[in-house]
Amino acid sequence: MRAFYAVGGLLVLLIIFVIIKGLLGGSNNFTAFVGVAQDQQELIHLVAGTSQQTNITAADQNFAATAQLSLTSSRSALISYLTNNRQKVSTKVIDLKVSSATDSQLADAVSAGTYDQTFQQIMKGQLTTYLSDLKQAYKQTSGKRGHALLNDDYNQAQLLVRQLNSASSQAQ
Repeated sequence: MRAFYAVGGLLVLLIIFVIIKGLLGGSNNFTAFVGVAQDQQELIHLVAGTSQQTNITAADQNFAATAQLSLTSSRSALISYLTNNRQKVSTKVIDLKVSSATDSQLADAVSAGTYDQTFQQIMKGQLTTYLSDLKQAYKQTSGKRGHALLNDDYNQAQLLVRQLNSASSQAQ
């Protein structure tokens, strides 16, 4: 009878341990969400720089305005989601993917008179990375709200790619 109680007690302790681990560890990989927020911040940073350019096509200006609104809204929803899941993310962490090398590349393009082409090329690369990170984060999360948020962001990013491709074809 003692052996039965001992095994039963161990089984209860094991169940309690699994439950506590699940509560503390969570079922989402929030690191992937932070990577997506960093991508969003880099994209917002890049499109914000277009407002200072005077010799930029109307199609690129429209793309930049649309992208800024869409990405700012997406980033805000993502940070809200993280905060609601007790994940604190500092602005320093969010800004980690903002690249001074990319800024220099765009500054050089202004001097060379190739800003539009360089901007489009950089944005295509950044949006591709963003889409890839969104897919990866989606695969790593199991929550319905997280999936819905990432799915919406993915759909918006695809629309931005289409708009950028349209702007690119208009410039040619």
